[in-house]
Amino acid sequence: MPPYEDENGVIKALQTLVDCSAALENEPLKQQVCHHKDTILQQAESYCRKTVGFLVESLPVDNAMDVRVANGALAYDLVWTLHLMAKCSKVAKQWVKDAGIMASIPRVMTSFQEHKQLLEEGTWITYCLNGLGGVAELIANGSSCMKLQESAAWAVHSLANKQRGADDPGSIEWLEADVLVRVLLDALSAPNATIDLSTICCKTLRLLTHQHADRSNLFLQQGGGAATIKALRVGGAAIATGDDQGRKLLMAAARLMTSLVDGNTPAVAALLEQGALVALVESGLGQGGDDLVLYDALWALGEIGGPYAILEVMQRRTNDEHVRKKCLAVYAKMLWKLQ
Repeated sequence: MPPYEDENGVIKALQTLVDCSAALENEPLKQQVCHHKDTILQQAESYCRKTVGFLVESLPVDNAMDVRVANGALAYDLVWTLHLMAKCSKVAKQWVKDAGIMASIPRVMTSFQEHKQLLEEGTWITYCLNGLGGVAELIANGSSCMKLQESAAWAVHSLANKQRGADDPGSIEWLEADVLVRVLLDALSAPNATIDLSTICCKTLRLLTHQHADRSNLFLQQGGGAATIKALRVGGAAIATGDDQGRKLLMAAARLMTSLVDGNTPAVAALLEQGALVALVESGLGQGGDDLVLYDALWALGEIGGPYAILEVMQRRTNDEHVRKKCLAVYAKMLWKLQ
């Protein structure tokens, strides 16, 4: 079938018909026009529903290597179209839901996990249809595909950043926040968690626990302290091998520690008991001349151990002038903060 010559013109004409049918004053004429208008809309809805169903049924979930690239591009086009449909109106969103797409999305994302754009579209259509609870389910049920979990965690991070704002970053009060903390902790704690996944988990957990002592303590009670310290050490070990991604992980883990203990005495005690200070010194202060890594590690060290923990580092690093200067700067800033 050749492409329709003036589809935009027909759509405008239909919209005009809808508008006119509501404005007509002559009642017999209005009834007739409304009848024809409703018939057209019912037919259009029927075909739209069929098209949405066709798109969902066409989603490929084939893992065969020889077709993965081609089918990944096809899957992306399908999910992208369905996502736009779901966003355009409430009725279209219901069509997409009714077609059962959420039974397929996780499998499609897992099958084509190397297709970054597909992972993003899969995550955002999940959010569009099922909200943050749906994204939490992606993370919880995606342990076999860490790139899927990573994409979902990035979406939560983006939404949290947007809500907090840049000028007055407050706490996140989502109903789903506690569930998200739990599933992100599970992903962070996984034995085979990648550096990239661990990094975005730490970054997102920092936003979710910021200025929220109850949530921070829940995170620590469920093993979050050990998971964060492990991430810190993994980051330090990666830096030592020349992996720059380790630098991002170490900084994210140190900043998460700082967020956890902010105005939270029980969190300070928990991290002290679990050896956070030793981990910060061993992993964070041995990374050469990286000022940003040193600053984040020292700031977390001071927030957990107090300013005198910084002085102790200075006393022990008598031959490392760079670390001593950074210690002095952090120590001065902490004393100013305490005033």
